Amino acid sequence: MKTILHHYYLCTDKPAEKTAYDKLKAQLNKSHAGKFFNVLANSKHGRNYKNETEQVELDPTFLFANQWNEAGDKGRRLFDWYEAIYPNRQVKNGHWLEITPEMEAIREQTLTCGYCGKYIPVSEPHKWHCEKCLGSQYLKETDLGLLRLLPVVSKNQDVSRTLTDAERAEILPAYNEAQGLGLITRENARVSRNRQQVADLIPEAEKKANETIQEAKIKTKAFTWLLDHEMNIIDNVIFYTHTQRFCFGWRNPLTADEKSKLLDILSEFPFDYDLK
Repeated sequence: MKTILHHYYLCTDKPAEKTAYDKLKAQLNKSHAGKFFNVLANSKHGRNYKNETEQVELDPTFLFANQWNEAGDKGRRLFDWYEAIYPNRQVKNGHWLEITPEMEAIREQTLTCGYCGKYIPVSEPHKWHCEKCLGSQYLKETDLGLLRLLPVVSKNQDVSRTLTDAERAEILPAYNEAQGLGLITRENARVSRNRQQVADLIPEAEKKANETIQEAKIKTKAFTWLLDHEMNIIDNVIFYTHTQRFCFGWRNPLTADEKSKLLDILSEFPFDYDLK
């Protein structure tokens, strides 16, 4: 979806700019009612000193009532109407989007659950509430009103989440059933995880033992090679299993002279190593 992004930077201590800002504010209070978002200025949104426009493309994947994600590499968060707050309150710096019919339509024709945030196009078959959340282990009976599916555009509106008697009579049996089934499912999953954990005890122990034996074989061969070459320095040599490399000087750093002597001998060392 493409639209136009307007940047503005006005100083209301200047009569002409104050008039321009008052006119813009009156216009947006009508066209962008309930969508004004102003926060303390930060580097994320930056400051644009120009009054200019640019064409932008919006990503409709995630919908919000008063903002959009920009598509493409820039990936900016673009608000329907954003304004930064500076210590000098005379400075009015922000941006606003032209709200196209396509933008309005997708917000009005996409429903969202107040509990999980799932999006459902109105064109798809659906109930008045989100069925996916009924079995959630964290959903309380007092929260059932949050499952009401409402258009995305209503997020910024004062919409009641209180259930009517008829709605409660309909959803409560489904909630109780889903919670019971969910409890059974979660208990079965827990038992399954525990059984798998027990079944893994011996294989994991065998794997760890095999790794320990393999490490011991490597160290035995390496240290034997060092001793055979009259290098009685194994206390200052360590083998790192995660890199499969030996480190000379890990306990006491080597001097330049020691490094030189080691390099002459280690040229035929059968393993990868580092000198510290």
